[in-house]
Amino acid sequence: MLNSSLKNTVFVVPTNTSVSINVSNAFYNPVTGQSNYLLSNFTWKIDGKTVAYGYNISYDFSTTFTNTVNISGVSASGQANTTSFTVYAYNGTPYANYTISYSSKSPYSGNTSTTSSTPIKITVPQLTPVSFSAYNSSLTIPGTSYTMYLQYDWNFTNFASASPNATHSFPEPTLNGTTIPGNLTVSGVTGGSTKVYFAVNVTVTTPPSPAINIYNLTNKKLAITNTVSGAGVVLSANATTDPYFPSSELSFNWSFAYQNGTKIGYNSSVIPFVSGSFNGTWVVVKFNTLQNVVVT
Repeated sequence: MLNSSLKNTVFVVPTNTSVSINVSNAFYNPVTGQSNYLLSNFTWKIDGKTVAYGYNISYDFSTTFTNTVNISGVSASGQANTTSFTVYAYNGTPYANYTISYSSKSPYSGNTSTTSSTPIKITVPQLTPVSFSAYNSSLTIPGTSYTMYLQYDWNFTNFASASPNATHSFPEPTLNGTTIPGNLTVSGVTGGSTKVYFAVNVTVTTPPSPAINIYNLTNKKLAITNTVSGAGVVLSANATTDPYFPSSELSFNWSFAYQNGTKIGYNSSVIPFVSGSFNGTWVVVKFNTLQNVVVT
């Protein structure tokens, strides 16, 4: 139903489809609390032509866009009444108006009434709430101001919603060029629908878990916690782990500072460089100081 009022009731139905129309609530009797439709006679006219009799009929409006339906009824007591309403036969496809956004980033958005199998590429961060909205989608009956009721279906791997607005966080990133497939289907009640496809790239936001071990140069299998001033030691990050990337794909950067936050420069007289790399998994240095040093 597109509109309901005493003088202007409007329906929309699919084209080339038989639909059922009945007036089983006609001639309501407040004394008995029932509608006396079974004892009444009804005549149905569509666009001025008599097409059926009875309280319940089936009719195919075919492809005739605008139809005026008139019902005349006579009760068992001889009381008569008539009413008319409009039926549009229309199978149009909706405009799927979508917006996908997260945080304060510019949203991905579009508006189309054409289904395309080419996915729209979007990129979102892992574990970040992403808002999906198709609220502004629409399907207007041509030549009128009436809009059809719409149904929505967001469908991604491990996530689905029948609401025009939804929120979802992607728990795992996509790696090695892969994407997560998804789509939005917006459907009118008469069967026309528009589908939009997406390919979601989920970026990694889970950081590595850095681990530092300190070894004496004379025994690289024995970790130590206290260094000897002026003696070379191995600083190793080989125990660092990452849930998605091997150590060979991680970047490392060693830095040093006093406990008050004052930075100590690379290869300074305080911490001279011996071997390895300050941008590698290990580096050999000497601590020429008796002060506590923060190694990062």
